Amino acid sequence: MWWGACDALALPHLLAPLPDIARENAPRFTARLAGPRPALFEVVIDELCGAATPLLLVVEDAHRADDATLDLLKYLGRRVGRTHALLAASFRDDEVGATHPLRRVPGELPPAARSYLPVPRPSPAAVQTLALRTPSSGPSPATSACSSATAPGASSRVGARWPWPVRRATRPRWPASSSIPAPPAICGARPMCRP
Repeated sequence: MWWGACDALALPHLLAPLPDIARENAPRFTARLAGPRPALFEVVIDELCGAATPLLLVVEDAHRADDATLDLLKYLGRRVGRTHALLAASFRDDEVGATHPLRRVPGELPPAARSYLPVPRPSPAAVQTLALRTPSSGPSPATSACSSATAPGASSRVGARWPWPVRRATRPRWPASSSIPAPPAICGARPMCRP
């Protein structure tokens, strides 16, 4: 699995998910991170196409992405169908208004190459369950939010934003033996690369 995130910074880092992926997986594109964007995008898609096993590429918090990351999503989204990969981008739909740049990305992909899977907000009890299952070096933000949410008179929105309000080091990891279902309708994933 390749997992990279976009951060809520005043000046977003260019292509922020790629350094995250490079740090954890050491893909071939690491050497091209500082180079020209077209060459970098080509190496990323080549690596996805050459993957020996199916690969899940996650771009987390795409609503915080810079323009270069949005370009990468469009580029990969139009080509992922010829790879061994599934491209998934998470975003908070309540933070993506009608004029948000992320709104243009799905519209620039072929209709057969995209799917929108709405994820309902978890209840405070669900967030607390997830927090208890997640290793932590202390009280997690999720546990604190759940405590606040269950207080008398608390807002029902507290603690129910996203199911993984934990730091990068404690995000969920799947064992190597587990399989992640990849419906072919999502981003046009195919089981084999095209010639």
